[in-house]
Amino acid sequence: MTPLRSFYWVFAVLAFAVPTFAQEESPMAAEFRREREAVAHSCGDLTFGALPACAVTLVTANPLHVTFGSIAPQNGLAVGPAFVGHYTPSETLRLTWSTDVVAAPGGAWRVGAYVNLVPTNVVAPIPVFEGDTSADPGVETYPVYSLYAQAISLDKLSFFGLGPTSTDAARTSWAMRQTIVGGGVLFPLRRTGRFGVALTGGVSGRLVRVGDGDDPDVPGISRLFSANEAPGLGDRRKYLQFTEGVRVNPSAWTYVRPSYRFDFDQYVGGSRRSFSRWTLDLTHEFPFYRTFKSTPRTGNTPNDCSLSLSDHACPSSSRNRYGALSFRILAIGSRARERGAVPFYLQPTLGGADINNAKLLTSFNDYRFRAPNLLAMQLTLEHTLFAVRLPRDITIPLGAFVMAEQGKVGERWNSVGHFKRSYTAGLTIRAGGFPEVFLLFAWGREGSHFSGSVSPALLGGSPRPSLH
Repeated sequence: MTPLRSFYWVFAVLAFAVPTFAQEESPMAAEFRREREAVAHSCGDLTFGALPACAVTLVTANPLHVTFGSIAPQNGLAVGPAFVGHYTPSETLRLTWSTDVVAAPGGAWRVGAYVNLVPTNVVAPIPVFEGDTSADPGVETYPVYSLYAQAISLDKLSFFGLGPTSTDAARTSWAMRQTIVGGGVLFPLRRTGRFGVALTGGVSGRLVRVGDGDDPDVPGISRLFSANEAPGLGDRRKYLQFTEGVRVNPSAWTYVRPSYRFDFDQYVGGSRRSFSRWTLDLTHEFPFYRTFKSTPRTGNTPNDCSLSLSDHACPSSSRNRYGALSFRILAIGSRARERGAVPFYLQPTLGGADINNAKLLTSFNDYRFRAPNLLAMQLTLEHTLFAVRLPRDITIPLGAFVMAEQGKVGERWNSVGHFKRSYTAGLTIRAGGFPEVFLLFAWGREGSHFSGSVSPALLGGSPRPSLH
């Protein structure tokens, strides 16, 4: 039996297993019935031409679907089941939730549960996925209250030393297991409007355990670095994290899409490991058309690509053109208590992609530069090349992607080093609610390499809790 046919039977068995004892069909039973019908329609005839439609259904269907994505750089592609639910206890409250369990062939795994509560009187949906700005006088925003619990185990993470003078030859391997439990809120100052100002806050607890990695090609971190050179080495530590911030997403202009974020975090983990950190993230997108890149939608969890609070379907494959020039500035500053230090495993990194899969200085090795303070700039140009039309009306938009980056890190702001530069070109795939795919070639001072990655969240889904 092929893996695809196995997935089909798993979905079919679970869908039929939903209890339907009541004469009136429950909302969950209705969702399972619709999914069962969609899977039967897309995957019933497993010919070569039907494979794309079947794959899209299995990955984006609700309430049960297959989830996959890059779990963290160097730890491979993780695959597993995800379960998504929607509940409407009243006309003034929407609740969405999802759970997932994924594992990678190398041994890394992640399990999580995410809940969003949105108090609102739902009106007709305003398009926010590749929407036409002529019909969008201002993004409709609701308060979102989030709860989450997530555990992750990563066996292969690189450490080269701290600061801008670390060398590629000093590469070592470390492993981390981290559990995060907490909640947050996004509260808009106005429900509608062109300025899009919202306050954010949250409290979470972290349990972190670090040690030598499981990479046979490089030595473990404890063989080359001491606890003074890598603060927090060997930790089994609990943290209480408090977050306050502001988001500004103006929508007053057709061909300028600014996005501003400022966060201030306090990590309480004992006298020598407590520290504070601020993050400033400024992005200006200059779209060439009236269609825009998908962004996380109000109320969605990471496994949910629903079009709106009242429409739980994922967007169909897109034929829209997308093109934009984007400029981003990211600045991060940290400060430890007197005679303390920021643990290395909670410091931001530059190089390849960071532990959250964010691309920064793509031509360098993953996690290449690590320090409490960071400054990076990115200039990106992306444009749809053409749409690949597949059987059963499946359209895959293939895009070109080029990026120039520069960044630097430092243990103190007055010791931030010189800028390192990187250049990248490649292809992107953004298809409906399907996970975003990158195929990239990057080059810079330390060489060049190909890389491929798959977003760990569906298009339109919210990000998972940060691992640092």
